[in-house]
Amino acid sequence: MKREIDVAARNWRPSPLAGPIFLVTTVNAQGWTNVAPKSLINFITVSPPRLVLGCSRGHHTSQNLLANGECVLNLPQDRLAGRAWAAAEPRPPAPDEAEARGFTPIPALRVRPPRLAECAAHIECRLEGVQWYGDECVLVLGVVAASADAEACDAEDPYAVLRPIFFLAPGIFGTITAGTPVRPSA
Repeated sequence: MKREIDVAARNWRPSPLAGPIFLVTTVNAQGWTNVAPKSLINFITVSPPRLVLGCSRGHHTSQNLLANGECVLNLPQDRLAGRAWAAAEPRPPAPDEAEARGFTPIPALRVRPPRLAECAAHIECRLEGVQWYGDECVLVLGVVAASADAEACDAEDPYAVLRPIFFLAPGIFGTITAGTPVRPSA
């Protein structure tokens, strides 16, 4: 038996669509770093690599991206889930927001916003386009660099090391703890 669920994605339980949680770093006009958890992120093209990021007009993430055109998507491991969730709490802009939230900023490879040292992988992006839907937007991001912890790169199963987290419902996340190769079935 199937049961209809609310069409409003904020009310999905269970959620049929999990979103990877990234801590997105951007910089504002003063050069101050903003850190915000985002889960409305997905690939739209592979070659060249492009992503989309859904965001609210009122968030510093969209405001900074529209003003400066760059961001870093920092992939937190499951051990950082509580800190990632806490990063959603509003804070006034400050020069040391990453540090105030308990993260260590390190230079990115190709963009101005920093990577977060505690995160296991990073995707550096430049803004290529935007589409507005009321108070929300879809930001098209071109990938210009990517990096990951050497331990994950060298592991037989990098996902057992990365342990990425996914938004499932308000206050609930899921974790990938292992990668499983697909075996063709008969």
